[in-house]
Order: sequence, then C-alpha cells, then structure tokens
Amino acid sequence: MLFLILSITNAFGQETKPLTYEQKVKDFEYLFEVLSENYGYFGVNRRLNGIDWLSNKNHYIDKIKNAPDDTTYLFTLKSILADLNNDHVSFSPTLYYNGYLSAYKNLSKDYPKYKEWVEVLEKPNRHKYWSDILEKRKEFVDENTKTLNNPKPNYYDSIIDHKKIAIMSISSFNMFKVDKEKVLISNFLYEIKDCKYLIIDIQENGGGSTKYWQDNIVSQIIKEPIVNTTYPIIKDGEINRRFYHHFFERAKLLNPGDEFSNLSPELLSDNYYYQVWRDTIFPKNPIGYDGEIYLLVSKKVFSSSEGFAQFCKTTNWATVVGEQTGGDGVGSDPAIVILPESGIFISYPSLIGLNHSGSLNAEEKTVPDIEITGNSSEERLKKLINYLSIKK
Repeated sequence: MLFLILSITNAFGQETKPLTYEQKVKDFEYLFEVLSENYGYFGVNRRLNGIDWLSNKNHYIDKIKNAPDDTTYLFTLKSILADLNNDHVSFSPTLYYNGYLSAYKNLSKDYPKYKEWVEVLEKPNRHKYWSDILEKRKEFVDENTKTLNNPKPNYYDSIIDHKKIAIMSISSFNMFKVDKEKVLISNFLYEIKDCKYLIIDIQENGGGSTKYWQDNIVSQIIKEPIVNTTYPIIKDGEINRRFYHHFFERAKLLNPGDEFSNLSPELLSDNYYYQVWRDTIFPKNPIGYDGEIYLLVSKKVFSSSEGFAQFCKTTNWATVVGEQTGGDGVGSDPAIVILPESGIFISYPSLIGLNHSGSLNAEEKTVPDIEITGNSSEERLKKLINYLSIKK
C-alpha cells in the first residue's frame, strides 16, 4: 500500500520514515511501564479472564518485533491491549483527535484541571497518520458488514398496555445528543404522568456522558434532591498523579481497617488512594411522576450507563432488572499518554471505582434486583413487559 511505502511529513515537523522495530519495542516498553505503574485492573483481568498481562511482556515484545510494517505494528499493539479486556484502554484519542482536543479545551475554560489533557494532546504527534490507518481498516470492516436494516434511533419511546406502561429506549448517552434529546425526553415524560410503570431500557447502551442521565432523566423526575455516593480510587503512579494531582491532595490512603468489607487483595498490596464523592442531583422542572421505575440492563451496559445502573441500585431510585452489567462505571476521564517513538495517543482508566461493599465495580459490576434472562434485548424487554402487565 502506498501509505506504507512513502515517508511522511507529520506534526514532529520533519520527514519521518516508518518505524524501525527498535522504535516499536521502545514504544511498547514505555507503554508497559506506564500501565504497570498506573493501571489498576490487572488483578481483575486475572480473576475474570485468566490473563496475567504483566507476565506476558516478553511474549508481547516478540509479537512487536515480528510486525513488518506500521499497519501490522498498530494492529499488533491493538491486539495486545485487547488482552486487558477493558474498553477504556483504547486508541480513541488518536482516532478522534480533533474532537478530544476541542472538548478538553472547552472544558479547561471552566475546569482548569483539564489543562493536563490539553497539554498532552498538543504535544507533537502523528495522529493523522495513525488514524488514517485505523479508519481504512474500519471502512473495510464496515463495508463487509453492511446490512439492509435501517439503524434504530438513539432515543425512542412508546406507551403500551392501555397507557399502563411507558418505555424509553436509549442506545447511548452520547454527550453530543444531551441537549437535543432532552427536549424529546421532556415531552415524553409529560405524557406519561398517569402511567403506572416506566421502563428505561439501556440494554444496548455502552456509555457516554453522565450528564445525559442526570439532567435528561433523573432531574426531570425527582421531586426532592437525591445524593449519589460513589467511591473513586486511584493507584499511586507518576502519570496518575499528573492528571489527578488535586484528587491526591484530598484523598486518603486505602487501608484494611477502612469502611469497606470486600477489598481486592491488590488494592492493599499496592498504594491506592480513595475519596468519598457525594453528588447531589437537584430537580429541574420535574413532572411529578409517582409510578414505579424499572431500569432494564444487560452485560453491554458499561462506563457512564453502568454509573446510572449503580445510582439506581444504591439509591433505590429505580428497580434494576435484566442481566449483570458490564461494569467500570465509577470514575472519571481516562488519562492519555503519547508513545514516544510513534506519536500514538492511548487512553487508560486512571480513576476507577469501588462498589459500596468495596469490590471493584469493573469486577462485580451491578447485579440486578430482578434477573431477567433472554437471548436478545427484545426478548428481555418482552419478559419485563409481561411481568408488569400481570403485576397488581
């Protein structure tokens, strides 16, 4: 392919040839060091998936050495990171570089802590070169997996069973859809005041913005302020301290004698710091809904949608039904590192979360109050509707 053969001029300000295998190895060794010192989920991966990622270092280096070109290197690195089994470890800042930089620049105007993200993203890099490679592979996959079915809208709603059951289905808490879909949700909520049951179906929701569910859903229904208590923790590493130095200033070292009953062993063998966050959600023009609320979840629920499941479970604001979730929903923005030889950006979860028992949210996830099984999201939704239809 032409883009593999030609040298390129990039953001380093000079003509750069494809990476040598020494450069690829140096890249990986830097990333390995960063993750080993700052990443907090190695124990979870061992217990859930049987992968001791840190012990595989030499195996991974051999794979890197055998990558003959930049494209193979990039996707070899991608497969190595896939062994961590955590979607928050990703190339997203490379693939969506302009969106990330713009978002963090805007955030840093009101929240100075985000200047750390801007500073890293503005370092000399080769995001365009690497994102083009990722996009070409993505286009190839999309072209070969197209279907004739029209995709579902991100948000849609309905009222069924003689206006007894209202249903909201939300496929993503996309930060760019918060304002637009708030209008749709507001209009629907005013229609359902007399419905006995409200189902919020987030089975296909892999996350997005916490603001979506707090502002668009909870604040428009609650009559009184409600407190969402979470327990973020962070490993004591150099990169973590750079991105979350304010967190460390107010945090406490996690000790065996603390209030948690179910701490994982690695949280006590390494130095982890924690805080107790109490986030108050206030009513905003609430509709006065008095019916029962059910949050329908599946194993696809992850990140901020998992945070919504945790909120519903721990506050009893809604009954959580369906499958055990995908977890990893308590925390904040992943840290971003730039690999020194390639200029690739990679994100990893820096601030991670405990459940109220002390178990890692990414491991225990959220266990539903009522388990509903099924081969598809449609089947589970149908079972919940049948359950509510006959409920007195």
